[in-house]
Amino acid sequence: MTMAPGFGMEPTAPTPHPARDVPPPSDEPLPPTHQPWSPPPKTGEPELGSRGLRLIAYIFDSLLVAFIIGAIFIVIMFFVAFLPGDPPDRMPIAGATGVLISILYWPFWWSRDGQTPAMMPLGLRVIDEQSEATISFGRAVLRLIVLAIGIAVFFLGVLWTLVDKRRRGWHDLAAHTIVIGEK
Repeated sequence: MTMAPGFGMEPTAPTPHPARDVPPPSDEPLPPTHQPWSPPPKTGEPELGSRGLRLIAYIFDSLLVAFIIGAIFIVIMFFVAFLPGDPPDRMPIAGATGVLISILYWPFWWSRDGQTPAMMPLGLRVIDEQSEATISFGRAVLRLIVLAIGIAVFFLGVLWTLVDKRRRGWHDLAAHTIVIGEK
């Protein structure tokens, strides 16, 4: 004759259910959620980023910047429409915002972890050519200024990547950077 627990019998531990049970906590600490990028151990020359992928990244980043500026312009113009006065008098606000976003977008991402949003899925990264570390914001701004000059001079600064053995444009030469491919 069997008795129910609590009536003279020792209670039995429930049998574990594998789908619902969580493994016991380990003594090892959990890894941090975001670690700053650090270069891999040097094993020679890093793999350089493809010229074609670099072009695709610039195009998608430019489209993203244009979308952000357009969205901000629409929001600003919507709110400006309710202010007293002539709405075209408020156009410089939207224009200045667009210029500021255009100027800060690339240096922010290049100095943050070396990758713009379009470079991330393509596996491209801008790094210092000597230390292979992420560049400073100042060097990222210099890189953007020289990139603009290289584009303005009939794209010669960008086309320079076709003749340089390390695929560097004028902007890379000025900021002492290279673009690597991580995939």
